[in-house]
This record gives sequence, structure tokens and C-alpha cells, in this order.
Amino acid sequence: MKPGERVRHADLGEGVIISSPVGGFVKVFFPSGERQVPVSGLVSALSRSETIVFSAKGGTIRALRAWLCFQAHVLPLMENVSSLTSAKIDLLPHQVVLTHRVATAYPRRFLVADEVGLGKTIEAALILRELVSRGEMKRALMVVPAGLVNNWHRELNEVFHLNFEVFGSEGDVTDRKSNAFEKHNLLIASIDTLKLRPRMARLKAAPPWDLVVFDEAHHLSAYRQNGKLIKTQNFKLAEMLKEQYPRLGVAFRNAPPRRPLSLLDARADA
Repeated sequence: MKPGERVRHADLGEGVIISSPVGGFVKVFFPSGERQVPVSGLVSALSRSETIVFSAKGGTIRALRAWLCFQAHVLPLMENVSSLTSAKIDLLPHQVVLTHRVATAYPRRFLVADEVGLGKTIEAALILRELVSRGEMKRALMVVPAGLVNNWHRELNEVFHLNFEVFGSEGDVTDRKSNAFEKHNLLIASIDTLKLRPRMARLKAAPPWDLVVFDEAHHLSAYRQNGKLIKTQNFKLAEMLKEQYPRLGVAFRNAPPRRPLSLLDARADA
């Protein structure tokens, strides 16, 4: 077993060897992270291309044509890799794995609960860039805490070359004369700005978003009091967007939750 070889583990799934075996153990990068596992617990895993080639061996001309069509489809998708390398950052393996998982999923509804410092802003930007490069995203709404609006704007535009605008009374875009959510496709807005009822109505009337991202999702809270469910205005905003776009939403929070946020129907805890 050599570095770069794809392998499969009974419990951890498919991974890639990242170092030579030592003492019967080898380091492997799995979707859940880097692990050191016994060599005896691994078997070689064929890539999708290898699996198709193996299946087509000895087949008919029709099988060969199917293989060629597959390769023709894959070629332009391979160019998307450049979108992950053009930003001015050094990527970490878990960020690339998460980006791939979200970009290739449908529906795209994830709760990402990384620890502090593991790069949730980078992960969000990578997902946005990847979807743009695939031609699957033209409209995106970033819902963030008020104090982080400028940070998000700077990171997305200067580091990742995404052309986002700031919505709000002091931002680049306002809704004083028209529905800004109809005219602008890439917007960053504070949750305090969007949760006002008139703005929620304009959001509801706007064309569909291809992706809605919530930062600090633990602020989307609801609680029970005297047996009654009390929903905060933050929660009502997220609930409205969830009902309007039920398959497209990514939420980020700092600490892994004890229970997934039912509002988002979380699918991933990266």
C-alpha cells in the first residue's frame, strides 16, 4: 500500500493513504478525517473510472461507447478543480472533502458544526465558488451576524473573488425604492436587517435563491415556555426561507450541537 492509493475500511468507508505503512499501521484520510488504522483492515478500492473500465472489459461496442460518453462528460467537470485552488489560501483536507460533499449532494441542506478555528468561512466560500464553477449558482444569500457583515464581504470578495454586495441601510444595496432582493443576485445581509417583517415579505416575493447560508446558526432559536413553543424572530426568518427553498440551505455554527437543528433537517456534521 502506497501513499495516494485509494482503500476501503469496513467502518470508515473509502479513504486515501497519506503515508507509508509502519509497524502494520498506516495513516489514511477518510471523509471523517485522518486516522491511523491497521493495514489488515484495508482493501484496495477502485475509482469510479477503474470500476467502469473493469466492467467494460470484454464487453460490446455499446459498452465502449458508454464509457467514452462518460469520459466526455467528466472532462469539463475536472476543470472545476481550479476554483478550489485560485483563492489566496492554503486549503486543508477537511475543507475540500466538505466542499465536495455539499456540492455533489441533492438536496443541499447541511449543518456544518466545526470547532472554532477550523475555517467555516473558508468552507462556505469554497462551496459558493464550486457551485458557481459548475453553473449551478447565480443567486446566493448570506445571512450573518451584524458584526460580521464586513468581514464576510472582505473575505468573499478579496480572497475568493466573489462579487457579493452588502444589503442594509449602510450597505451598498437598499430597498428604499424597489425590492433589492429581486435586482441583486449575490447579497450579504445581517440577520437583524432581514428579520424585520417588511423585509421578510420582500424576501418572500423575490425570485428563488440557489443557496442560502446562515452563519452562527445557533442564534436561530426557539424554546418552550409553559408548554408553548416560542419562536424568536431569527427563527421565523429561517423558517420562512426554509419553507420557500426547502432543498437549498447551509448553516454554520461553532460547537457541535447536542441535537441537530430540526429547522434545518441537518444532514452533515463536518
